[in-house]
Amino acid sequence: MSTLRFRRLHEGKPFCITDTYFPLDVGQRLGDLPELTNTGTVSRITVIGVLDERLDSPITEADQSITAVAAPADIAKDLICEVGAPLLRIDRVYRDGDGHPVELAVSYFLPDLYSYRVQLRRNTP
Repeated sequence: MSTLRFRRLHEGKPFCITDTYFPLDVGQRLGDLPELTNTGTVSRITVIGVLDERLDSPITEADQSITAVAAPADIAKDLICEVGAPLLRIDRVYRDGDGHPVELAVSYFLPDLYSYRVQLRRNTP
């Protein structure tokens, strides 16, 4: 298994920490990208965008769950918040066109700097 941690900033302030986990063969396809492997690199590329370019079958779906959690110590340090502060945790398992999981992303968001919105539609008879 390969892992990477990203800290996302907005106007210089951290608002999200994302830990990503890849099957070893997928992680090896990312090893030559300084944007993903050099600590402190600032970039606008996305892991999904890179994976789509490098996988035999592109990412076609993701399973997502959202929960409220207390900030663990390592995440609190990186987000510059108190241990135990409320965070929004979003877990996503990305799958390729063959249904194989290619990435697990576990993201922790500061709720005052992030909101999650979704529009639900209903067809009426």
